[in-house]
Amino acid sequence: MIDINIRKYEQRDKEKVRNICLENANVSPDDKDVARFILLMFCDYYIEQEPENCFVATDENDEAVGYVYGTLNYDKYHQIFMEHYYPKIKKISLRRACEARVEMHDHAKYKKDYPAHFHIDVLPAYQSAGIGSKLLPKLCD
Repeated sequence: MIDINIRKYEQRDKEKVRNICLENANVSPDDKDVARFILLMFCDYYIEQEPENCFVATDENDEAVGYVYGTLNYDKYHQIFMEHYYPKIKKISLRRACEARVEMHDHAKYKKDYPAHFHIDVLPAYQSAGIGSKLLPKLCD
């Protein structure tokens, strides 16, 4: 049986959470441009702008092995993302900027009925152990 604790995200979890994001996206940190895009698009906003909506699953050593994070308000997310994160993506490449715009457009289609969204990832070695089922209620609370 895996001993897992769920707790609020803390600044000390940042690199571990970022690595979990990359591992679940099947991206090597050595692939700098792709890794930077993935982190800007799917991680950094949440842990930097809304850490109160971030929770981590930790192992017996209090190391993050999974996370859930999200935003409650799409409009706030969109405004901050476009001001602070999109310009960084544009510097990576025009292709990545287009991908980001498509992703934002996809979120926007549902904002009226679903103004919140979340991301959840668990390291492969800890998947299928019910961790996601423990993380999601923390965010919803």
